[in-house]
Amino acid sequence: MTTELRTDEEFLADPSRAQRRLWVMEQIEDGAATYNIQVGLRLRGTVDLAVLQAVIDEVVRRHETLRTRLTVEDGELVQLIRAEADVPVVLSDLSGRPDPAAAWQHTAEAELRRSFDLETDLPIRVGLLRLAAEDHVLLITLDHVVCDAWSLRLLHDELVGLYPAFAAGRPSPLPEPKLQYADYAAWEASREDSPELLAQLDYWRARLGDGPPRLELYPAGAPTGTGAQSQSCSHRLPEDLVRQLEELARGEGASLFSVLLSAYGVLLSRYGRAEDFVVGSLLANRARPELEDLIGFFVNTVGLRMDLTGEPTFRELLARVHGTALDAYAHQEISFDRVVAELEPDSEPGRRQPFFDVMFQLADLTRRSVRTETLVLEPTPMASLPAPVDLVVAVLKDADGYEVVWDHRTDRLGPAEVERMQRHYVSVLRSALADPGLPVAELAFE
Repeated sequence: MTTELRTDEEFLADPSRAQRRLWVMEQIEDGAATYNIQVGLRLRGTVDLAVLQAVIDEVVRRHETLRTRLTVEDGELVQLIRAEADVPVVLSDLSGRPDPAAAWQHTAEAELRRSFDLETDLPIRVGLLRLAAEDHVLLITLDHVVCDAWSLRLLHDELVGLYPAFAAGRPSPLPEPKLQYADYAAWEASREDSPELLAQLDYWRARLGDGPPRLELYPAGAPTGTGAQSQSCSHRLPEDLVRQLEELARGEGASLFSVLLSAYGVLLSRYGRAEDFVVGSLLANRARPELEDLIGFFVNTVGLRMDLTGEPTFRELLARVHGTALDAYAHQEISFDRVVAELEPDSEPGRRQPFFDVMFQLADLTRRSVRTETLVLEPTPMASLPAPVDLVVAVLKDADGYEVVWDHRTDRLGPAEVERMQRHYVSVLRSALADPGLPVAELAFE
């Protein structure tokens, strides 16, 4: 099935493989809000609610994914896309609370943890929180099945582009999207057994097909249940350290991602006493320019094989990791769930992902502020719930530099253990900078 008219108000389309995968995972978790994501704007000055509603209406008109429900018909998952949809901006007045800022954070957390019923609900909620007469927060919560981090940045750019134009009585300055997400899903399906994708499958079969061993980060007898809570903590990377790491990457013909991932690999190897393991990561999967301006769920998971065998120096490890990353970029279009289905890795009790229990991510979350005659629009932090693995390290770039966020499963890694890992991670980075020719086994853990 491609796209077909169902009624004058709604039409059907096939979902993407990524949507199918995430929908199944949400069903397994019985409607939990595990995959919600959130973006916001701080609005300082005079807010015109009618203009703001017009902005949201225009964004929803531009992107079919924001008008999409997912349901099962005749045993198959389908997208039901509304021709038009109303997404109201719901105003909540927090200005009378003893601490409006704390009330804002509480409201945002509650919204992030409130699930969507994808069969009946649109996958987007919009709220406007009044903290004071001229201080508001626009809060947008979405189901990940129609959106990813790239989409959140795009959504932010559209909001701050449209509001000044509409407030001044001008038309939208944004070009019309050339495609919609349903077009992408149909194109993806048409390439299911193409030689290009089958070659990508062969690559992942060669990289992961021998079932590399799992990392054992935990002592014998650690809990193996899947219902544990996660906790986050973070620290900033000093600006001078980041600058030196970027210089090291340039000098070695690598990337900052590869440098940071290499140090993470050293850390995991030392803690897990392993030389060959897999780290999960997320790639934007928007290699084609026509996909860059679409709100939708494109991101794909990849398993990056970490090879620390043969007592490499950090410089040698960096070359290996950078080569692995480049190969992953070149083979990112085949969906992770198809790789899993083809390779059929053994499932183990307590394992929440095939192939890996740890992940690493580097993401640029920098977003611009905009000033009008009556209003300043400033980004607020993006938010999501932790990924369903034991440990995720995300290095996030924002206007103030780089923040390293550690999401960890609390029954497997306690706060004290993660604090030690944070210190050791920075120690490995500094030691590698001091002497990239040092064997990884001799990098300092201080």
